[in-house]
Amino acid sequence: MRYFILIGALIAALSCGADEANPEAESSLLIENAYIIDGTGTKPMEGLSLLIRDGRIAAIGRGIEANGVKRLDATGMTLLPGLIDAHVHLGMVPGAGQRDDAAELTEQLMRHHLRAYLANGVTTVLDAGIPTRTARQFIQWIDEGHPGPRILMLSPFLTAPGGYLADPSGIIFFPPVETPQDIEDRIRNSEGLPVIGIKVPIERGYGPAPVKIHSPDMRLAITEAAGRHGLPIYIHSTSEEEADIGIEMGAHALMHAIFVGDEPSAEFIERVRESGAYLVPTFSNRDAWLIAHEPERLDGPLIQLSVPAVELETARDPDSMTFLARFFARNALGPGATEEAVRESAAKTATLDWARDRLRKEQDAVRGMHLAGVPIVLGSDSGNFPIVPYVFHGPTTLRELLLMEDAGLTRMEVIEAATRVAAEMLGIIRDVGTVEVGKCADLLLLRSNPFDDMSAFYNIAWTVRAGVARTPEQWMATEAEVEP
Repeated sequence: MRYFILIGALIAALSCGADEANPEAESSLLIENAYIIDGTGTKPMEGLSLLIRDGRIAAIGRGIEANGVKRLDATGMTLLPGLIDAHVHLGMVPGAGQRDDAAELTEQLMRHHLRAYLANGVTTVLDAGIPTRTARQFIQWIDEGHPGPRILMLSPFLTAPGGYLADPSGIIFFPPVETPQDIEDRIRNSEGLPVIGIKVPIERGYGPAPVKIHSPDMRLAITEAAGRHGLPIYIHSTSEEEADIGIEMGAHALMHAIFVGDEPSAEFIERVRESGAYLVPTFSNRDAWLIAHEPERLDGPLIQLSVPAVELETARDPDSMTFLARFFARNALGPGATEEAVRESAAKTATLDWARDRLRKEQDAVRGMHLAGVPIVLGSDSGNFPIVPYVFHGPTTLRELLLMEDAGLTRMEVIEAATRVAAEMLGIIRDVGTVEVGKCADLLLLRSNPFDDMSAFYNIAWTVRAGVARTPEQWMATEAEVEP
């Protein structure tokens, strides 16, 4: 019993797409004359060719001879591993909480998002919290041959009664667990999904009515269950105290770099480093608030190509930020707050200076943890929460790359955080995360060199998913519109 979830994840990781649902992966492809950043940290090399057979990398070198194969001239292009976004929420549609989307439209948008990840160079995603019913729908779409990234999941999401995102109905969010048997039942309910870990929220909230967290006994029960099933624990936290509890539980990773109040202490940073836990900052969660003040960012070609029109319309609406700021202000102040207090608080959080200050503090915190040796992994928190209209599926991953550089990582370190280090954290390094013979052909080709300018990631020539190479425009086309 303890291995069934890991077997599902292993199958998802090992399948490079050479199957009936993806017949193109059966053909061979030769990519010629590329500048290759392989993700291993070694020096990039120019003028290399790469041969793909059956969805995997068959050869890398100069002057590769292969007859009767498709050829792609990558002269002047940079080839690197496909990007891995280790914190997304596929079941969340940006801005849906400010609209009244019909169920049919919601499904259309969710399938659109899968293609958007590929158009933006993302070939693997980790859904960091999704109801089981919704998770099975996404896996069904992929199994039916719908274009999309490799999907891994954290499941179950083990929240406490009255805890973060606790939803007794389990329709929108997550039913709480109250007993050790509840934990076992939730793990069993994830059977057949590509699960690689358990998500545990340790968040007390921001307002006068604290959000509840698990008792010490339940935290121990979760840790023991995770050990029995071989599932690492991923902790959602928003303060040093909360993250410390996660470290005591044996956290494999800390999700978010939100430290309410003071920056993390040197002692805490050392405890995280010694634990070996990864940190997934999700800067885009905060940076997204800046879009309301920088609407020109919505005009970027990849955003225009890959973000649904209805989501762009919501993001451009000035009332969207007002709605968002008032929502969070009301939650922070509590149900007894006056309308005047809500307006004053919302006016503050809707300002450009407030958003920039919060983002800077998070980047400063990550800079200190990075310098101390804590491994950093890219995660965008795309989807985030239905009332947030700015955290788009696909383009937000690329924005996170730039924000990580701003936090002090070198360009090579940023690339590794989005490829090799992410694959190591997720336990799929055997198959993805670097450009090496035998690995799945999940690749990204840029028209320029990101070592010269990280904006090169916005100039994508091709995304290769399991041996299938398409331009961003081709990935965004419907299946009927894509030429073989």
